[in-house]
Amino acid sequence: MPASCRTCLALAVLATMVVCDQAGAWVQARFIHAAPISADRNQTAISLYIAGDFSVGGFPHSYELHNIVYRNYTNFIGYPAADFDIVVRSGTNGAKLVETTVSLESGYSHWIILTGNGEQQPFDIKLVRSTMPAWDSGQHLLRFVHTAPVPDDDSAAALSILDLAGAAFSPDLGSLTYGQASDDLLAPSSSLARFVVHSASHQLALLQPEPFELNTLRQATALLVIGDQIHQPLSMLAVPGGELPMQEIDDGEDLAVVDNSVLGWWTSTSSDAGEGLLLQPIPEQQRLVGTIYTYADDESGQQRWYVLESCQPDESGVGDCPPVAGFNGRLTTATVFATEGGRLGGSDPASVNAAGWIELEFIDCDQATAYMSLDNGSTVTWELQRLTRTVPCTLD
Repeated sequence: MPASCRTCLALAVLATMVVCDQAGAWVQARFIHAAPISADRNQTAISLYIAGDFSVGGFPHSYELHNIVYRNYTNFIGYPAADFDIVVRSGTNGAKLVETTVSLESGYSHWIILTGNGEQQPFDIKLVRSTMPAWDSGQHLLRFVHTAPVPDDDSAAALSILDLAGAAFSPDLGSLTYGQASDDLLAPSSSLARFVVHSASHQLALLQPEPFELNTLRQATALLVIGDQIHQPLSMLAVPGGELPMQEIDDGEDLAVVDNSVLGWWTSTSSDAGEGLLLQPIPEQQRLVGTIYTYADDESGQQRWYVLESCQPDESGVGDCPPVAGFNGRLTTATVFATEGGRLGGSDPASVNAAGWIELEFIDCDQATAYMSLDNGSTVTWELQRLTRTVPCTLD
């Protein structure tokens, strides 16, 4: 075997990335310490003892990694695609925490994560596999992993992760329970990551990292929810990248639920003319769109209809919505648009222009108020009553 390749693998054992063109498949893996063993990080040090089929090239069958502390991780290490026995011990050669076998498969990157705290959840190894995107794809790969060993009845036992950047990498991860990982999520490397971690019921905000550009991280990143709320607080660890800075969330702060509760027809009870709205939430983008049906502001009886969207137009009066579109499930101020120049069956497109704005507040599942102000000086206040309900509602 060439000396250059022996040097390459030796560096891999010292926790550097390896690329070796040899017969047999090689994979890469990294170790992550996500087990909040103690409130003192100096008391969380562990050692890894790894044994397996290193027969490719005749290298040793085992080696050790020492003094890995909570929230730390190794670089990618190169291995043959094979099964490896892993023993994790506290300190340098202390009590055995975990003994298991992991299978490293060709074509994947691997995150080998130590989880648990020995109290609320037992120590364990979580293996997460991901397919690396091509380096010239312009995409960034993310995996969310729930590694916070809280009790099963804790509010953080199951998590939902809502992307606040307009589905830049995933609209809503639904529910992750302890030990689970999301699917691979791909996003443009230039994307701005803005998301909130909350309880699966969407009622309690737990963590909200400060917005960050994905291109500040590596192309493939694991985002781990860590901490047990006893020894270590809940937090998020980007691997690679380190612990993410958090925005402050008040204890017990309720997170507004953006779902389909307001979907359907609403009519004005403060007008006998037959006016109202047809509304469609877009929960994953925190947007509300809809149609307003009303009449001209005179005695002509001419029908008027407008469309609304909970975002602001650009300087030209028309444009794409910004990523965060201003609907929190109960309140919104939306732009009202009017069209002109179109005709039934016509071949020329109608022009769409901002015509004013509307404020909407949903009091409960069946009552709402609206105040609309148009650029021509017309204003109206409606007390709204729901006409149809076709989906579950969480506003009561």
